Amino acid sequence: MLAAEDRILRPAANSAVKPGATSIIASGAGALRLDGKPAPAKKLAPGVWSAEVDVPPGVHEIEIGTAKLRFLSGSPEGGWKEFRMHPPAAACGACHAVIEGAWSFKDGSCFGCHDPQAFPKTHQHASEVLLECQMCHDPHGSTEKFHLKLARDLACKQCHG
Repeated sequence: MLAAEDRILRPAANSAVKPGATSIIASGAGALRLDGKPAPAKKLAPGVWSAEVDVPPGVHEIEIGTAKLRFLSGSPEGGWKEFRMHPPAAACGACHAVIEGAWSFKDGSCFGCHDPQAFPKTHQHASEVLLECQMCHDPHGSTEKFHLKLARDLACKQCHG
């Protein structure tokens, strides 16, 4: 089960999104705020919030409880990296469900879309070694290639020093 800790899941910190409609996903007990004002969020599950907001160009701040992050609406330059949403067109229910009153992953959520036979062709490890895709990949999107949580050289060093 996923805990409703204070986290902003989309967009990523210090990322650049296109101006206009922006998808925000967060978890936590507090109110979801954009630039210090309440965001028009809908509750997806206990402690899980989603908002689709129109953001003008410029730097913005999202917060929920103790979690805060800044993102840019505009061209990724000056240290900002482009945010790539994942999955690009799927609704939350494609991967998640409320199970026993808590927001959870559906069984086999990643392999519901991704081909398990292709896994060994693109990864250095057998699928049994990496018990959860989320160890390395951010299922909500990232500024890194392949939706990695960190740049590849840094991600590998988390286990391989």
